[in-house]
Amino acid sequence: MDSSLDSSVPDYSVVVPVQNEAGNIEPLIAEIRARMADYKPYEIVYVDDGSDDGTPEVLKAEAGGCPELRIVRHDVCLGQSAAIATGVAS
Repeated sequence: MDSSLDSSVPDYSVVVPVQNEAGNIEPLIAEIRARMADYKPYEIVYVDDGSDDGTPEVLKAEAGGCPELRIVRHDVCLGQSAAIATGVAS
């Protein structure tokens, strides 16, 4: 499908694997949004790889103010490569 015909399909996807990164979520989202401002439409796909800190809650809170943000979560840690593969496939 030609994404230029469907505004719901982003042209770019930034995949970010995270595990126990609650304190780094907000600044990285802000940086990605600033860098991607000229590349719309885009999406930011955070793959939470089984975090057991506040990462899921921070991601949910950030999603409310960031329409580009999509969150995918592994229930258990599968590793960085699996998290990237999940993000690319989603």
